[in-house]
Amino acid sequence: WKHIFSPKVFANFWVTRSTFDSEFKIDKLFKLDEINKLYDYTIKASLEYYLSNEFALRFGAEHKIMRFQYKEDTKDMLVDIDQKCQLSTTYINTQWRPDNLVDVDFGIRVNYFHGDDNYTNFEPRFQTKYRLTENSSVKFATGLYYQYLNRIPRLFFASIWSAVDKTTKPSSSEHFILSYQRELSDFLELEADVYYKTYKNLYIFNQNLSTDITPGYHTAEGYPVYNSTRDVFVRGDGHSFGFEIMARKEAGAVNGWIAYSYSKTLNTFDGINQGQEYAPRHDRASVVNMVLNGNLGNLFNGKWDEKPEKQSSQWLFGLNFIYASGQPITMPGSAYYINSLPDGYNNVIPSENMPGYKLYPQSINSYRLPAYTRMDLSITYEKNYGSWSLAPYLQIFNIGNRKNLWFIQYKDEAKDGKIVQKIEKMQMLPMLPSIGITVKF
Repeated sequence: WKHIFSPKVFANFWVTRSTFDSEFKIDKLFKLDEINKLYDYTIKASLEYYLSNEFALRFGAEHKIMRFQYKEDTKDMLVDIDQKCQLSTTYINTQWRPDNLVDVDFGIRVNYFHGDDNYTNFEPRFQTKYRLTENSSVKFATGLYYQYLNRIPRLFFASIWSAVDKTTKPSSSEHFILSYQRELSDFLELEADVYYKTYKNLYIFNQNLSTDITPGYHTAEGYPVYNSTRDVFVRGDGHSFGFEIMARKEAGAVNGWIAYSYSKTLNTFDGINQGQEYAPRHDRASVVNMVLNGNLGNLFNGKWDEKPEKQSSQWLFGLNFIYASGQPITMPGSAYYINSLPDGYNNVIPSENMPGYKLYPQSINSYRLPAYTRMDLSITYEKNYGSWSLAPYLQIFNIGNRKNLWFIQYKDEAKDGKIVQKIEKMQMLPMLPSIGITVKF
């Protein structure tokens, strides 16, 4: 809800509810039942007060009531965590424009988190923009940011969401960003950014859960139950840096943008990789993005900059292309055998409860998968009937049927009485066409 008290005072109010829910169940390879739920109830208000053409104030407050549930049931153990918490936030921000060349924006946000433990944090923000010429400007921004929800990334499944408590601290990040913007024409704009960011109190899932942690209690069958986040997640720090350059066309019959970014992210986690930093799974050195949208007729007649004519019917298109260098992956460095008896026979199948052939990894994420490439296409026929419109469409995801690699899996197979290692390449989604109709009233 938005209310205008006067030409100088504006107010906005929100009441929202959102839910995140993920569930996995695997019975073939191994037993795994996993449920992760997040509930968020939010009330928020903001007020903008324009004292003059040179000075403006913004105030705001927000309150969240949240609940997080995580349950993982395997044949050996049970993780059952249920967290309830609240987050209250207030902020004040000032925008000052002393002349036509300089914009200064600064403020502070105060957070109070209440859960198993209480935290109060201050987040200062600062941003300034200086106009070099009528068509170009430079901007610098910095700030301190806190996060009270932990996204726990994993290799194969969806990320786990958890809240801050007595054993997991709030995550924080410092941002330093320098930007350059230039209008190349009435329709085309160029933007370049360089940045450096730090991260504190990152968390990943503890893969040695059943051996490192004392359970809260045991079931009647003797299985351990972990009902606290203590040592379920491993804490770490990190930093990232990089640059991005983008050419953007926002007006005209055909619009879109193309961008290239280079980035590097390095993390260090307690007791992982011998304390040495490594690139996380989501790190990609180079990324190219291209988006093109508009009227199909104007795409071929060269009238990209003209305002599209109002028509009773038209063909629209959308084109999306992405290239990204490969994600990090951990490769085997050596192998060894597991024997139940000193003189046991080595070359047998582990699934038959006999000694097995095992792989030992190299340094974490020291290799890269092949590059990721994908192109998507959409074609829409839009028909206007005055007060309403009908638009059937065709969308094709991964139109080139690119076989992008998700991860590599090593599997033992029996051959001539011996164990042979087979490499399985798990691929991402193939070409996926879809059709539909959009109706607007």
